[in-house]
Amino acid sequence: MKHHLAAAAGTLAAAVALVVLLGAAGYAATGAAFERVRHLQEVARQRPFTNGEIDQLTSLASDKDWHVRARALTALGHVSTPEQTAKAVKAMREALTDRSDVVRAYAATGLSLVGDTSVIPALTPLLNDPQPIVRLRADRAIGKLYLAAGETDKAISADEAALRVADVDPAFLIPAARDLVAACQKAGRPADAVAFVQSLLADDPTNHTYMEMLAIAYEGAGQPDKAAEWHRKAQAVPSPDTLRLKDLSGKEQTLAAYRGKLVLLNFFASW
Repeated sequence: MKHHLAAAAGTLAAAVALVVLLGAAGYAATGAAFERVRHLQEVARQRPFTNGEIDQLTSLASDKDWHVRARALTALGHVSTPEQTAKAVKAMREALTDRSDVVRAYAATGLSLVGDTSVIPALTPLLNDPQPIVRLRADRAIGKLYLAAGETDKAISADEAALRVADVDPAFLIPAARDLVAACQKAGRPADAVAFVQSLLADDPTNHTYMEMLAIAYEGAGQPDKAAEWHRKAQAVPSPDTLRLKDLSGKEQTLAAYRGKLVLLNFFASW
């Protein structure tokens, strides 16, 4: 019996070690390309890139490893001259059709930093992307580009579309709410952000992400008391009976329906 237990423990330890190694390989790819792009990311925090370093990044943006491509696109957001910007925009536009949804998402975000409204047509196809996070990033990018160009009404429409994207991690909706507040403030319409988030909350009154978004909207509208009230509501621990999640088939399940039964919740992401 002890032998079997020891063997099982050894197998479990090996399995855990394998999972750790696979995770490390997935999120910290090894190799010269990865080390080079990581070094260039550090350079971006310290000084402007040289033209030669930008050339290296645009080459790394087409590397066979999506981890490298995504990091290169992130670093390409730190350009300092028109020539560098043109090269970065070209690399990002090419990455909009990448096979990796992560890379497509980073390319959309990158264009919002270094592009202008002329790149919006290239972003538009992503609004129908199969991955929710890519659709969200595309809407946010379009909103930022319109806002930078002073086209606040179009920016607000894009930001509202971002907040309507379904099946996206709630953590990504909070920055999108800040985008909407910024656009409404620039347009002189801060109350519009409040009204929009209230409409979302009306359809899903127990959604704590929407509560936090409403608090942000009230802050932008200059109503700190209301903002504090909704921050408190958002941070309150919800009753387990109100927990609602979708299963792998897309069907909504409620924890209350499994009262008295053993429930295993497995959360995972593709990246």
